[in-house]
Amino acid sequence: MTMNSRKQNGGFSLIEIMVVIAIITIILSFGLISTFDSLKGTIFRSERYNILSALERARSRSMTSYFGKSHGACLDTSVPVKPKYIIFQSPYSSSNSSNEYLDENPAVTITSTGNVFSCTNGGVVFSQLSGKTNVVDITITEESRTSNISTNIAGRIDW
Repeated sequence: MTMNSRKQNGGFSLIEIMVVIAIITIILSFGLISTFDSLKGTIFRSERYNILSALERARSRSMTSYFGKSHGACLDTSVPVKPKYIIFQSPYSSSNSSNEYLDENPAVTITSTGNVFSCTNGGVVFSQLSGKTNVVDITITEESRTSNISTNIAGRIDW
């Protein structure tokens, strides 16, 4: 048996295997990058829906005169590690047992016109029965993504 006959019966060479592994690694890395980007987009959209949910609940409760009071929503950042959205009966009080809490993602930055959405400034309050409120623009930012939520004087919430 000669050396040539053994080579013809053999498997793949080390170089061929390394090339295939390199190609598979490149394909998987592109897949992981797009998966992480998709995950960040999901977190961003989820945060926008949390704010919308808080505002819509507060408006709905005000319009139905729930507990005979107007209601509002605000962002409480008093504990920076665990910020949260609060749906409250007006006027805002951090010790009110009827406050409802939704967790906020600290990776997302929330700003509003004149910082009105902050609980320290009273939040966004909707009038009882009519649902009217102040004009407020809330901006949600995460890295390169930005979204705006706004309320008008009639209480409409646009996003």
